[in-house]
Amino acid sequence: MAVFYENTIGGALADVASRFPDRVAMDYGGKAYSWAELDRKVARAAAGLTEIGIRRGDNIAIWSANSPSFLIAFYAAARIGAVSVLFNTSWSEEEFKDALRDTDIKCLLFGTGYSKSDFREICGRLDLNEYPMLERLIYIGTMEETRWMTLDTLPESSKRWEEPDPEDVASILFTSGTTAKPKGVMLLHRAMLQNAFLSSESLRITEKDIFCIALPMFHCFCLMANVLSALSKGASIVIATKSEYRKILETIENKRCTVFNAVPTLLLRQLERVGQGNFDLSSLRVGIIGGAPYSVEQYARICEELHYECLMASIGQTEATAGITMTDYDDPFMEKAATLGRFLEGYEGKIVDVSTGKDLDTGMEGEICIRGSMVMKGYYKQPERTAEAIDSEGWLHTGDVGFIGTDGRLRLTGRKKDIAIRGGENISLAEVEKVIAGAFEIEAVKVIGVPDPMYGEEICACIVRGKERELTDDQVRHAVSLMLAKYKVPKYVLFFDSLPSTASGKIRTEELRPVALERLGM
Repeated sequence: MAVFYENTIGGALADVASRFPDRVAMDYGGKAYSWAELDRKVARAAAGLTEIGIRRGDNIAIWSANSPSFLIAFYAAARIGAVSVLFNTSWSEEEFKDALRDTDIKCLLFGTGYSKSDFREICGRLDLNEYPMLERLIYIGTMEETRWMTLDTLPESSKRWEEPDPEDVASILFTSGTTAKPKGVMLLHRAMLQNAFLSSESLRITEKDIFCIALPMFHCFCLMANVLSALSKGASIVIATKSEYRKILETIENKRCTVFNAVPTLLLRQLERVGQGNFDLSSLRVGIIGGAPYSVEQYARICEELHYECLMASIGQTEATAGITMTDYDDPFMEKAATLGRFLEGYEGKIVDVSTGKDLDTGMEGEICIRGSMVMKGYYKQPERTAEAIDSEGWLHTGDVGFIGTDGRLRLTGRKKDIAIRGGENISLAEVEKVIAGAFEIEAVKVIGVPDPMYGEEICACIVRGKERELTDDQVRHAVSLMLAKYKVPKYVLFFDSLPSTASGKIRTEELRPVALERLGM
């Protein structure tokens, strides 16, 4: 078998299916799929997509909760060289429509829904005249539907498709930054497979391992560290059918899962349930923790109470495909608990001065920059934003602040970007500000991230009412909930007579933050 990451994603699946045809590839709700069976279903879907006119380079969106159909659609798109554009299931209807339009979607594959959102109702309301590129809607949900074509009713075909190349864009994943809308990050087949392979090597994965998947597959963490990492070794994945924390623990116990990668919030929630039941988690061997801050004490509790043999710290970014650092399997406790490890093979890392951009020496704090073969191709149709993120020498400026110690390990100390990270989800503070400012006749608004022991950060909106003398915090939350995903709704709303600002009118966040924290009792 050739080097795994010199393949395409569809080609890698075919190779693994030929090596481990009878081993379980995926388990969902008690229904197991062998690698050979999964490959056959993917081939059938790939042929069907080809028959309805999907070609190499076409953008097809997948908007669905975790399910076998999600994976079949993802692998089928990869096999024929189409670009899978993975939509966030928490998006509001407006966010969904913006992404549908902004990424030139030719075919939309959508599930039943997520949380309180019914995707069938939303897609049923679409006016296709507003989306000239959109030709097909395909339903891939878990409940029966007759209004749309499904994967099973795709026409059969013997047509051949143009084979993709490892250097082609395989997926577009979304990330939030300081702009008002999420940006579509273009990731290559080779880069995605390479990142997944490096993750599996660090975790010492073999074909006998079983991953428990509870993170959303549209997120780079889950897609690379779980789905494609398992693929790289022929390991099994078990998709948790429900996101309830107790159900996840039951899945680990009943399926004897050995690998569980998660954000700190999810792991901390598990601790609350462990004490409420007699769960046998002895099968759990290894996992990655990343996506949000956590303390050494929280790390220690997670390792002890969830029975991890090894829990490896990492930091990642969608623009870099996924994880960029990892602690070593055999590192001492404090190295794993208090650092983010070393840069993975294929990445160069350095620290630069936040103000001047000049390279800094070992131990000095500044912005973390990376360069290498797994850095994104760019933001979809946003060359200016791409140039802002990746400089002329190929260095991706992450917006995270930290330092590299004499041991070569990375420590994170803060962020340069105007974002908050709540439970592993990046939230553009400017995006929330724009919604609030557009909904009310207020004088000023500044949204900040504030510490939270469970989610890492929560959102706080600081507002000067102006004409909106009677404006309440509940009204603010409701207005945001109508336009943005639930996780972007401010937990805290504070009203001020004025906000500290510069002579040009720019709000001084560094002065506002301590005042807001004091009012919140933090």
